[in-house]
Order: sequence, then C-alpha cells, then structure tokens
Amino acid sequence: MMPTYPSKQPSGLRRPAPSDRRPPSVTRLGLMRETVYHLLRKHLSQQSRRWLQARIAHMRRRLTLVYRGLYGSFGADELCAELAGHLPADVEIIMVHSSLNDLAPMFVGTVGELLDGLIELCGPTRTLAMPAFFFGGSDRDPYSYYRRRPMFDVRRHPSQMGILSEAFRRRVDVRRSLHPTASVCALGPLADDLVRDHHCAETTFGAGTPFGRMADHKTAIVGIGTEYFRCLSQVHAAEDILGDRYPLNVRPRRLPVQLMSEDGRVYDYELAVSDGGTERRMELLERLMAPPELTVWRFHGVLLFVTSARRVTEVLIDAALRGETIYEAMPIRQRTRRIEPVSGREGGRRAFICLPPVLPGRNVDVTWRVIIPDSLARSSRLLWAGRCSPERRASGPASASGCPRRQRLRTRHL
Repeated sequence: MMPTYPSKQPSGLRRPAPSDRRPPSVTRLGLMRETVYHLLRKHLSQQSRRWLQARIAHMRRRLTLVYRGLYGSFGADELCAELAGHLPADVEIIMVHSSLNDLAPMFVGTVGELLDGLIELCGPTRTLAMPAFFFGGSDRDPYSYYRRRPMFDVRRHPSQMGILSEAFRRRVDVRRSLHPTASVCALGPLADDLVRDHHCAETTFGAGTPFGRMADHKTAIVGIGTEYFRCLSQVHAAEDILGDRYPLNVRPRRLPVQLMSEDGRVYDYELAVSDGGTERRMELLERLMAPPELTVWRFHGVLLFVTSARRVTEVLIDAALRGETIYEAMPIRQRTRRIEPVSGREGGRRAFICLPPVLPGRNVDVTWRVIIPDSLARSSRLLWAGRCSPERRASGPASASGCPRRQRLRTRHL
C-alpha cells in the first residue's frame, strides 16, 4: 500500500522559499546548460545527440559512488513527497515529463515504484497524464516514417518520451489519444475527456486536443529529471490556438496518414509536420514567467520543475499577439522596465512608479508601485527612464517605447 501525499498548498502554484525564488536557469550554471543544449540542437544531428546522451548516462552510472556521496540517494516515496509539497491543492490534472537517465544514480527505486507513487499522488480525484509522442522510430523523422508507413496504430506504436511514459502507456485502464505524433496517455476521472477526439481536432495542440483541454483545466505540468526547455510541449498550444494569427507557420508540411483506434476502426488524418527550418528557443519562456509561475529546483541533485498549463498558454498567446515567439525568427525580447520617480516619501523610503514596456500605438496605464530604499535608490543607475504620464502617452505620438519622448536621467553613484 503506497502512502498518500497531501498537498501543502491551498491553491495556485506555490510561492517558493527565498533560497529558490530564482530558478537555476538564471544562474550561471543554468545559463550554461541552456547555451550548450541550444548549440547541440543547432549543430549536431539527432543521432549524434542521442549517442552523447547515452555516453553521459553511462558515465553517471560508472560514478555512482561519487554522485551518491555528493547528493545522497532517494526512492519513489521521497520523490513523490517532494513533488506533493510543490503542487497546488486544487489541481485537477498532473502532466508529467520525465528522464530516468537524469535521475540516476541518486534514484534507488524502480520504474514501477515511481509510476505507482505518481498514481497514488494523484489519488481518486486527480488525473495523471503523460506524453506518449511517437517521432518516427530511431530516425525521429515522422515525415519520412509516415511516407513509408502511412498507418498509426494506437495500440502498438510505442511512446518515445522515456521509459516511464512507455510503462504508463502499457498500464491497464490507461487511455491514449489518437494522434500519430503527439498522443497523450491519461488515467483518472478526466482521462476520457482529456484524450477523446484528438484525431477530430483541426490542429495538433489547439482547441479540442489534450493540450487545449489542459489549458482549460487546472493542470500542473511537472518535470522529473529534465529541464523545462527540453520537454515543455504545452508551449505549442498557443501556436495552434491562434492559428493564422500566430506570426510564424511552424508546421507548414501536410501528410495524409491513417489512424487505427483501440477498437480497430481506421480514420483518415492530415498530419501537420515541421520542416525543421525554424529554430526553437524554449528557454525564452522564462522572460515571460515569474519564478512562482515557473518553479525550478533541485532534489538530491535532480532537476525538478512545476508550472501551470494555463499560464504557459496565456503568456505565449499574449507574446505572439505582440509579435514575439519562442522561435529565433521572432524571439521574445528581454523585458526592460522604465522607472520614474514620484514626488513624496513613504515611511522614510523613496517611492517609484514602474512602467512596463509598451508597444507602438498601445496606451498602458501605470500598473504597480514599487517602494525602493533610499540607499538602493541613490546607487541605482536610472538611465533612459521614461517620464511620461498615461495622459501624455495617450495624447502624444507613440514612439518605440510607447512615450512621446525619452529623457536621460542623471545618475548618482555612491
């Protein structure tokens, strides 16, 4: 009998402790991991990257004593208890991405024990979901694969999203959506609603798909042993929900495929496939989400993350409508806030108004007030700070910063 793991958070994603408010990806080590990952994706083939991953996993196993001496060891119960402390109490669906190679050698349990623990973590009121993507076999080229074999059998095609996902797919009573590349497996009270009619939807990740429905429900996306920029498939929901309003066409190719359901019925389907010409930079998502919305931390040296499917979809839709995406062709820009001093002092501190970046032609009012200590205010470099009010912004001609004029402020240095 597996133990139960009650959530410690009343609602929403937890507010992290002071020690982990900044996710590791903004530290030097995390920044280096993002850069290396992007360079490997850009310059190495899929086969070369898989060989490199296998060599790293082999090296970690050879250094088991070293890793366990540094980070200790843990089992499935400890890992699930750690995840329970970061999940909201009112979550309805838990979507799990995992990499067991990156759990080793600190993880001393088995795949079955971890899967049982995650099912017990969900309990009778939550639904456990995992991606069961099929990328076209060892070549990981779905376009070439389905040109040779234009048939997808939901009962036989394996999940290529890791051994935990494949073990979950084979579990009794688990439902799998009918899609040739981006199927999802689910178990729980919302499983049928989550996976039904995926093949009837007009897109792969949009409305009527499991990803669109996860954005509609209270869904926590959990990463076990993997960074969010390697696996967060929910980012594609914004692309398909916006459709023609999305600035880029990331899946321009179409291919006719036949789908065989669990009861043996065959459906005709037109598969949208990427041509690989648009380089993806999912780490740019961090520029749109605050640390409480994208919580990343380490447990015994293993990377974990939790975020909200609804929030990921919302921020990427808003960014796309501004002309910014997670692709290099139209990347998300670094958000810089203009700070303008306000007359008066509050409680011995100098008050400032922060204005967010504004697109040309858009009028945005002051959104929040920040109180900065005098010592910090005196040493801050307030360069190129906009000094325009919402009234002037509405009446004057808009510039690139959203203000009629920009004025360099004098700086004071201690």
